[in-house]
Amino acid sequence: GHVLLAAFVDGEVAGALEAAVEPRVGGRGSGVFPDVFERMGWGVTGRGYRVVRVAVVPCLQRRGVGRALVSRLEGLARDEGFSWVGASFGHHEPLGFWLRLGYIPVHVSPRFNPATGEKNIMVFKPLDSRAEEAARRASCSLLKRLVYSGSSVYRDVAAETVALLLRGVPPWCTAPELDREDTGRLARFVGGILSYESVHDVLLRGVLLLHSKGYLHGLDDRTLTLIALLVVQGKPVYEAEKLLGMGREEAERALRRVYQLVVE
Repeated sequence: GHVLLAAFVDGEVAGALEAAVEPRVGGRGSGVFPDVFERMGWGVTGRGYRVVRVAVVPCLQRRGVGRALVSRLEGLARDEGFSWVGASFGHHEPLGFWLRLGYIPVHVSPRFNPATGEKNIMVFKPLDSRAEEAARRASCSLLKRLVYSGSSVYRDVAAETVALLLRGVPPWCTAPELDREDTGRLARFVGGILSYESVHDVLLRGVLLLHSKGYLHGLDDRTLTLIALLVVQGKPVYEAEKLLGMGREEAERALRRVYQLVVE
């Protein structure tokens, strides 16, 4: 139930990838992805490969070796009629790598991984329509949980990681429109009458609206991290100064520019 791939550069091993077939045959449970998707009610994923580990020798990192290994695994999955390829990891550093390869974040564990001290992240690439529908449900569920539990369950996740996760979910999730009162309060914030703390609840709901329209995906990293920090995680403004070097006035100006898109 496992496959091992090796990459060679000038005849020497440059990297390796190990993947497991899921659902697994025999043993305990169906596998990481089938178990989580079933438990969360996102539907059946079909058969796929879960990347257990991928490693590249340090002197050859960032030269496409890891990308080539993953691409080869995806080719094998398609040849075998599999529905998906996914990865689960306890360290958050690889998240950017997987997002650049087109993988979609579908789950962040609410509990810490005792081995890494961080919360496991699962990313997923669907290879057929059934897996794509499951990915849509899973990623939209994650988006809502990040937004509505960002100040509690996911408050300890780095704001930069939350920003990557927000951008990694495609703009295919529906979002409720703001009512007249909320729109009015938001307009007063954009106009400089109200502070962001006074309309934080509206800004939070507005994240889903901005995401559904694709506006969040076009923001620069610094602004998106600001939204993750102040709006989604509800942290005090001095955290923005410490992390991003943005004082209160600059932070509020940045938020007003973004939410002007909703008011318009």
